[in-house]
Amino acid sequence: ASMSFKVEKHNEGSGPTCPAGAFVKVHYHGTLADGSVFDSSVQRNEPFEFQVGVGQVIKGWDEGVTQLKKGQKATLTCPPDYAYGADGYPPVIPKNATLTFQVELLEFSTPVQCSHILLKHQGSRNPFDRLRNKEVTRSKQEAVSGIQDIRRRITEQGESFEQIAKQVSECGSSQNGGDLGLFGPGQMQKAFEDAAFALQVGQISDLVDTDSGIHIILRTA
Repeated sequence: ASMSFKVEKHNEGSGPTCPAGAFVKVHYHGTLADGSVFDSSVQRNEPFEFQVGVGQVIKGWDEGVTQLKKGQKATLTCPPDYAYGADGYPPVIPKNATLTFQVELLEFSTPVQCSHILLKHQGSRNPFDRLRNKEVTRSKQEAVSGIQDIRRRITEQGESFEQIAKQVSECGSSQNGGDLGLFGPGQMQKAFEDAAFALQVGQISDLVDTDSGIHIILRTA
């Protein structure tokens, strides 16, 4: 008898349902039809992290995890077409196997899109302005003052973040008006990530100090 894909939730969870595209952290325990465990993050004591809904994992996971909330536990029954198909995944998973996963969605975060303006200084990791092909000689204090001034021009005088980024930002993203595209947790320096994820869309950060220099960040999506 062919089984159908099933998501059986065991508790409520909290907050919104996890959207496709989110970066998730899960614990799971996978068993074959005979009840033998073939893989378990619980036994390794190491949660599994991936981006959900973009084909990084089996279809049953992409469709199952996007029905869960933070802290929610569920049993996912994944027939072959939601798992490893006719071929299986030798030697671990036999052909045409229906798999059962106990899954707990520990946390998730949706990617953000940001632009930034960077002024480097003598203490920067790489005190060179590649776009303008020149050494950066300003002090850290001068970089701070410069970014404070730029922030005022944007927030108080209504100048364009994008235009100023193109003119002065000492990052490769300057050519795109400072746009860094979408990113998730762990892809940027910690101080930068923390500031970016704390912003609402359309909001500009206070000064952010990283190994690269002094930034302001505008969240665009």
